[in-house]
Amino acid sequence: MQCYDKYLRESFKAAAASAGHSEWELPDDAGTYNDVPESTKFFKTNGTYLTEKGKFFLTWYSNQLLNHGDQILDEANKAFLGCKVKLAIKVRFLTPQLTNFTFIFLPNN
Repeated sequence: MQCYDKYLRESFKAAAASAGHSEWELPDDAGTYNDVPESTKFFKTNGTYLTEKGKFFLTWYSNQLLNHGDQILDEANKAFLGCKVKLAIKVRFLTPQLTNFTFIFLPNN
């Protein structure tokens, strides 16, 4: 998971505290960039992603990704303002169960 910079750690801590779990930290068992999900304690069968904290983390993280996609599209809309271009972002995800799915982000305007 690539969410361990200072600002995302602070965001997670604030979200966890708002949910009544100020003791929660980011997962430390999700592996590294090149790990396959099943090789990690977090994503393995019956892994920590199934716990309350794991589900909270995945919801928080996916919302961070969705918000980032919206921000990228907003900036792209500004750059292409006045052009007859339709913008979209296609993002592919791999779930812990190794199922592929895709999000399409379309700008609000």
